Amino acid sequence: MSNAGLLAISAELKRVDKAADGMCVRVCLLDLFAGGYRLAGWHEVEGPEISPKEVWAAREFGLIRAAVQGLGENLGRDLWDDDQDRPLVESADPVRRPPLGQVAALASPLPRLRLWLAGLTPAGLNMAVQAASSGPTQILGSTRLTRHSHPTQITEIVARHRPQVLLISGGQDLADPAAHEPVLALCNLIGRGLEAVPPSQRPTLLYAGSAPARPAAELLLAQTGGRVRMMGVENLHPAPGILRLSATAQALHRLHGSLSQRLPAMQRLSTHWVTGAAPVEGVDWGFARLARLWAAAQDLPHLHGLYCGPTWWLHVWEERPSGPLSSPVSSQEPLIRLLYTEPGARPKALDGWPPLKLVCGEWPQQIWPRPTGSWLDSLRLAPAVAALAQTETDAVVQVLARDLLNT
Repeated sequence: MSNAGLLAISAELKRVDKAADGMCVRVCLLDLFAGGYRLAGWHEVEGPEISPKEVWAAREFGLIRAAVQGLGENLGRDLWDDDQDRPLVESADPVRRPPLGQVAALASPLPRLRLWLAGLTPAGLNMAVQAASSGPTQILGSTRLTRHSHPTQITEIVARHRPQVLLISGGQDLADPAAHEPVLALCNLIGRGLEAVPPSQRPTLLYAGSAPARPAAELLLAQTGGRVRMMGVENLHPAPGILRLSATAQALHRLHGSLSQRLPAMQRLSTHWVTGAAPVEGVDWGFARLARLWAAAQDLPHLHGLYCGPTWWLHVWEERPSGPLSSPVSSQEPLIRLLYTEPGARPKALDGWPPLKLVCGEWPQQIWPRPTGSWLDSLRLAPAVAALAQTETDAVVQVLARDLLNT
């Protein structure tokens, strides 16, 4: 465990109004007191209204700098290196200007992916909703293939709703070519509809339908002249009674993450400001890490946690294998389920989940009365603190237990 201060940073979108978002940055310092780590202080800075094209531009990135500098002023110590334009991790005078031991950050600079569903049956579309809700998406609507379907419907949907992703599902993994006809008809409909859409406005196509039909489906979807991005994943419903959601959800996470990592400011944050080698994760993954860490620290068989973000909520169900997670005889990995919702929602998909025991944000008392033996992080700092656990697990658990997760 380090003997120096540990800095945690969290940056995410906040809702300004229905048409625009701003940024909210929280930073906190963990430091040694009487032989153990405690929360030394925290500071929050909120940015002005920003348009989607401006999001996470230089002025929004500057909010992180302002938040770290503000925390340093509150604590009466330097936390920022003006010469290097980064947190103070090296110092020529470590007594008067003690450097930070570690810097970790979480950042969610982009909204959820705007997604449209296309399928063959109501049941199939419901399966697609389940998969999409496990990823960082905002489901805009759906299209079901009927005898009245026409390519212009696809053209109009894309023009009106501007989805970033079109998730295509349908058909089981059967070798019979006749079984492929419905999903191929759907792909033909979509491919023809996208011909009339300017290339810059075409969504990414995520195919999660019949695997044997995929080669022919990709040819039909490429009728636009190849100027469309396509991704293929495991069939959502390969056989009766079998539902495979994880591949689709993981593809959506990868796509959202890649869009974030392309932003120059995110690249600078990952390579110049934090001390870890891995790219900076989103706040959602930081919360999932927190749920896993806390379930292990409390030796819980399962844990249902909720992150109440300004623009989305995330439910995490962490299920641990029997026996202590650190047991050398256990080779099983913990299982985790994610469910994104609109703020204030309690969808039926949560039926059957364990009782809610961990909340970051304000506890939603009206829809989930708080039970005894639960934990609340009203400051929403715990996910960013948990990001330090890759190198400072003991310090993180100390601060979570003593200062952040109130019972």
